[in-house]
Amino acid sequence: MIVSASRRTDIPAFYGEWFMNRLRAGYAVARNPMNPRQLRRVSLRPGDVDACVFWSKDFRPLLAHIGEIRDAFPIAVHHTLTPYSAPLEPRLTDKRAIVEGMCTLSRTIGPDCLVWRYDPIVLSDALTPEWHIRAFERACGLLGGATRRCVISFVQLYPRVRRTMERLCRLPSPDEMRALAGELAQVARAHDIVLTSCCAPEELDLTGVKREACISAALIHAATGHAPNPRRDPGQRKGCLCLPSVDIGAYHCCPHMCAYCYANWSAAAVERNFARHDPLGEELLPPVEPPRQDLIDKGACPPERS
Repeated sequence: MIVSASRRTDIPAFYGEWFMNRLRAGYAVARNPMNPRQLRRVSLRPGDVDACVFWSKDFRPLLAHIGEIRDAFPIAVHHTLTPYSAPLEPRLTDKRAIVEGMCTLSRTIGPDCLVWRYDPIVLSDALTPEWHIRAFERACGLLGGATRRCVISFVQLYPRVRRTMERLCRLPSPDEMRALAGELAQVARAHDIVLTSCCAPEELDLTGVKREACISAALIHAATGHAPNPRRDPGQRKGCLCLPSVDIGAYHCCPHMCAYCYANWSAAAVERNFARHDPLGEELLPPVEPPRQDLIDKGACPPERS
């Protein structure tokens, strides 16, 4: 079983204490976002977890615990690093420190297990293709061999963010996407980085961007030393190539508050959820009103304590 921590929120940046408590307890409980009455009791015991894939924009708060985590199971990290400031990324202000954290992380887990995400690519009157090429090249230089793979995607105007993002960006034409992706792939190659995309549109064909899953067989092999069963995750969106995983996070609780993010309803919802988070709880977020719960085991979980 592959554990995902988490596509839904930044656990390393904001919920590291909770994760470590769940690791020591041997399990976490995750609620199905499509059916809140359905819970998954997910084992975090070493014998049940093949690997844990973290997703973060700032892994530094969890760096102090990296040894304990790796003693339990292999890990890989998808780490976003983009050149934006407010209003797109109002709370990710110290990018230099984040880069230093990525380099420290890479020295521990290795560059093959650290995937850099230059994602999403947002274009506007100020954020031109030329601006992105310069920013991407600077980031490649700052990372200095800390990663061997970068994932890109172009911004999508999901319903939750459409109104905000229509004021902040413009959608690129197919020709513009092809040209920019090709330039970024060339810059990446010069720094020994492979540029990839998971749900890549056909516009990226023949640009030098490789179609590869975020949670790929190659990534899990790099983390574990073993080749996983190359099955596609049926729970992901159309076109996603990722291996199956079990996510232990929750939506509407990421305080980064990035304008393009589909995982938050609103700043008010995030503040409410962050305030009611309990680091000692089984779930990342407790239910507002405890509903009838249908429990599904994922892995061999330890017995309940009386």
